Amino acid sequence: MPYKQSVTAANKPLIGVIDDERNIQATLQSILERRNYRVAAAYTGRQGLQLIADQHPAIVLLDLGLPDGEGLDFLRQIRTAHPALPVIVVTAHDSLNNAIASIKVGAFHFISKPYAPEELLNLIAQALEQTSLREQARELREETDRLKRKINHAETRPQPVFRSARMAELVELVEQIAPSDANVLIVGESGVGKEVFASRLHELSLRAGGPLIRLNCAAFPQQMIEGELFGYKKGAFTGALQDFPGMLSAAGGGTLFLDEIAEMPIELQTRFLRVLQEREFRPLGSTQTLKADFRLIAASNRRPDEAIRNGLMREDLYYRLNTFTLHLPPLRERTEDIPELAQSFLRRFGKKMGKDNLTIAPETYELLLHYHWPGNVRELENTIERAVVLEKGGVVMPKNLPPEILARARQQCAPGSFALPAAMPPPPAPVVPQGFAGYATLHGETPSAGAGGAAAVPQPHHGYGTPLRDVPAPWQPRQADDSDQASPLLPQPSAPGAAATTPAAIPAAGFNLADREKAALIAALAQCKGNKKKAAALLGIHRPTLYTKLKKFGIQA
Repeated sequence: MPYKQSVTAANKPLIGVIDDERNIQATLQSILERRNYRVAAAYTGRQGLQLIADQHPAIVLLDLGLPDGEGLDFLRQIRTAHPALPVIVVTAHDSLNNAIASIKVGAFHFISKPYAPEELLNLIAQALEQTSLREQARELREETDRLKRKINHAETRPQPVFRSARMAELVELVEQIAPSDANVLIVGESGVGKEVFASRLHELSLRAGGPLIRLNCAAFPQQMIEGELFGYKKGAFTGALQDFPGMLSAAGGGTLFLDEIAEMPIELQTRFLRVLQEREFRPLGSTQTLKADFRLIAASNRRPDEAIRNGLMREDLYYRLNTFTLHLPPLRERTEDIPELAQSFLRRFGKKMGKDNLTIAPETYELLLHYHWPGNVRELENTIERAVVLEKGGVVMPKNLPPEILARARQQCAPGSFALPAAMPPPPAPVVPQGFAGYATLHGETPSAGAGGAAAVPQPHHGYGTPLRDVPAPWQPRQADDSDQASPLLPQPSAPGAAATTPAAIPAAGFNLADREKAALIAALAQCKGNKKKAAALLGIHRPTLYTKLKKFGIQA
């Protein structure tokens, strides 16, 4: 057990004196008290051990000649029980052997009687300074370890990643309400990031130094969740073999996050509501009432009004939770966040798997942007992790995506138009889909001419995204066939020098040109890491035109 120094309101250090001579004790007490020290005295070794255990002196002055035993034996016991306590041996037995033995056992210093008071006072000051420095070093080590854990935790814990205005408003609201102790209810479909926002609320709160305790109400059977939440005493029920403090107790001084709160049994909701009102609770099988000191964040994938109407949530509990409600939109309603999220997951899994400088091909972005993501951000995360495992060559291609995403793309395309090939072999040389290099021609801007009069597509110098090749312009659309290797959803360029062919077929169901234009803008910004100058060059348009279109589609960059 670490030794703790006793400190009074006046902050006067306590000096323990273990000596069987009363006149020595009286002299020492007089000297020390004049120097603003307090003194506690003991006449035997056993009394001295008890004094140390009860009063926790800052320093002990120990005589080797004690009536109930050898002073060195008591010194060994003190060092064993209180290794951080400085002991100054003060004795008339001033032999060299005694001095050496005392230092070997662990004495701070050895001084022989008679001694000059200033000599003893200097030793006491040095011992106190050493103790203070040792304590400061311990606190610095603990603080360093805490900061390291916090940094590691921050690096591994997901943070809100967004580009959409809707998510920006939610993040701004989180930053406003986090410092308060107000209850927060987070509502959204499974996988939208409710736990990420709960973690962010805790990190920005005044309780960030305390624990964040998570409990998924849907993960426990009805008969177990009450014990997990409130805790229980040994023998409270069959299987309670030892005391368990419970989540309410564990969250003391911190934040309690109850996920899927609408799955909590109605009877338990009534008891938990009382905890929120009274700020106290009683573990199962206990007669003792404990204080509840936590900030509550709850989450549900059900709409609160539907949960109340279906009898899954008490209306009064909802009103207690509903100080602030955050409605997280599904990923399909904020597709402009997909490139940013995909890049975040790509960096994380690339680092984890030792694959640095990975990029996502534009045609892969096209597929990601047009998928409906029923599993939301969690499904996108799993998709990118799968792609990183399967990719070869440093570029995530459509063939690395799950079958359901490729199947969805085929369903959206009419046969013979922009259809996905049955197999997706890796292209020998990546080409630019019309959504990028052909974008300028599509919108009335002419790319600059290169050698031989052929227009050259500006090459990105940022090393981000699929390498772009010089291609002839204008792009010549052609019919897609099974040999296509570029974007499965956009027309392909003709070979250099080839004459114009018939226009590419449009899917029978048609498609939204504005959506394609918006997708190309988002993908270009993602590839260029938000650099508008490079994004405009990548698209082959002037920068003012890019600003106009970003404003038109409400894209924040």
